[in-house]
Amino acid sequence: MIDYFPKIPIRTKAEASIRNLGLDPEKYMGMAIISSAVTAFLILLVFGFVFSLFSFASVLGLFLVLPGIEMKKQAAEIEAGLPFFLRSLGMLLDFGMPFESAIKTAAKGQGRLQLEMETVGDEINSGMNLQEALASFAKKYKTLEIKRAVSQVCTSYEIGNMEIRRIGDEMLSVQKHKLREYAAKSTMIGLMLIICTAILPTFFLVYAVAGRFALGSEITNEQISLAMLVLFPVLSIFILMISKSIMPRSAFENKKRLDLAMFAPGGIFILGFLILPKFQIIALIIGVMVAGIFVFRDYKKEKKLEELEAGLPDALFSISAMPKSAKPEDIFKNIEYGGFGELSLEAGKTRKQLKMNISTEDAVRDLYKRNHSSMLNRAGIMLIEFFNTDSIGKISMLAEDIISAFQIKREQARLFSLQKYTLVFGAFLIPLILKVTLYLLDSMSQLMKGTGNAVEFAASIVPPYLIIYATIASIAISESEGKKSSAAIYLIVLSISSLAVFYFVDI
Repeated sequence: MIDYFPKIPIRTKAEASIRNLGLDPEKYMGMAIISSAVTAFLILLVFGFVFSLFSFASVLGLFLVLPGIEMKKQAAEIEAGLPFFLRSLGMLLDFGMPFESAIKTAAKGQGRLQLEMETVGDEINSGMNLQEALASFAKKYKTLEIKRAVSQVCTSYEIGNMEIRRIGDEMLSVQKHKLREYAAKSTMIGLMLIICTAILPTFFLVYAVAGRFALGSEITNEQISLAMLVLFPVLSIFILMISKSIMPRSAFENKKRLDLAMFAPGGIFILGFLILPKFQIIALIIGVMVAGIFVFRDYKKEKKLEELEAGLPDALFSISAMPKSAKPEDIFKNIEYGGFGELSLEAGKTRKQLKMNISTEDAVRDLYKRNHSSMLNRAGIMLIEFFNTDSIGKISMLAEDIISAFQIKREQARLFSLQKYTLVFGAFLIPLILKVTLYLLDSMSQLMKGTGNAVEFAASIVPPYLIIYATIASIAISESEGKKSSAAIYLIVLSISSLAVFYFVDI
């Protein structure tokens, strides 16, 4: 979007990160300042000068830190793929593949790392030597892991393969250690989440209702709605985004964009409670039906992909015992009749393609495209190299890499389980706390003139707030599990549970 803004020549510490992202720093500053000014003007019309000034500083500060955050995000993605990149590079060099070609092949299927290695290849083709191109890549990200990997690759290029795979194993151990370090941080994040979703809304409702009598405050119903339905949910989302950003990444993640359609069931629930209060039950029924459609749509695909990836290591170990002279068609026949579930069915399709004289590269590439599995894509890329170099016996190394990736995934899921249970527990705790708060305020309303209507309005806002929380929590849990279908399941369970506690638990 920066092409639509004028250049503003202001130097900042974010300039290097902006350039590394391929953006013009002066145009980026133009976008940042103009966007901040427009936001401040809109806030000025509603809340006044002080809030306007604060909003300008906040939006401008956000624009200045975003490039650094994006660079750290890209560096984390690269670091996640480095261990398997180095292990694959060592294997390919052992096969006798030229160094530059081995680097490009080892990086395939590694997302951001693949793009950077393609850039390194382009720089080499333009006249730069390999060491200079790799040094430029390391300088761009400025992380110890990337610099160490680049140093090892350059050393191996100069004096021969010096156990690159061993360095990859060490980096894999470092990744597992980082996952354990994240466990302590996740506890604090869970505490912050409960504070922002339960404690702060409680204090706010007490102040908004009782403050009219005790302090003479003038918090309108519109401001209560804005805080409960926008401000506190945004804070919750922000905390969850921080949690996701600092969580160590793992290689072979099946990346999926957030499906905005998953907000539809929650939107229907909120519509029934906020806009059409007489049709709450109907809205709940329709929302549950829509969520059920999403579950039916995604569950089968996810189950197939999970079973397919689970059978991959066993299949690779199986074919590693085959003779070097085995043809690709024989290898896929072995997998087809090996009893590997969904993987066997997919291997049967690939074998038929090979039998129809489709090239091995095209057949393996189609196997990935049919299933959209990063792990299967990686296995396919390396399989082609094993076929081309008659090195089927070494394919067990690839199986070991995939097993290591599974171990990291399981560790990730275990670490996020604490936040998952915190989010689920919040669906019961938050309505209980708010119910007690409203009960106390209602009891006190007889002594505080003019607060009865405020209590009634606050009580009408709580159910939509609970549904918004359930929507945010369900999407966060499904993102951590890597299963889109679970979002709809958690949304139904958490929404109904929260509403049941709020409406039916007697105080």
